[in-house]
Amino acid sequence: MSVGNYNRALKIIFNLLCFFFLSFLIIRLWKNNYTAHHGLVASREEKIAEEQEKDIQTLIDEVVAYEIVYTEGDIFDGAVPLGQSIGAINSIESVPSIIDEIVSTAEKLLKSAASNIK
Repeated sequence: MSVGNYNRALKIIFNLLCFFFLSFLIIRLWKNNYTAHHGLVASREEKIAEEQEKDIQTLIDEVVAYEIVYTEGDIFDGAVPLGQSIGAINSIESVPSIIDEIVSTAEKLLKSAASNIK
């Protein structure tokens, strides 16, 4: 085996190990072409059962889906992990509207606090 093939094999093994580790976590992914072709799971147990049924080629294809996001910048066909905090986002606002809301809320709170001072 050449050094290049050996390094590629090590990289695939490393990525598979990382994928196996991640498969035991419930990961939120960005809704794109990749997630449109993958079913949702309701529980950790369901996710584990799903992973145990996969063959090695399917696992390699899924590792590649995670890898192409970082190596090729393909956020449309790759698996883009977002993290749990993404569930707390309800809308996307512009910076000026966020600042206006913060200032408005601060003014209301300061006026309310001032009215309580005797």
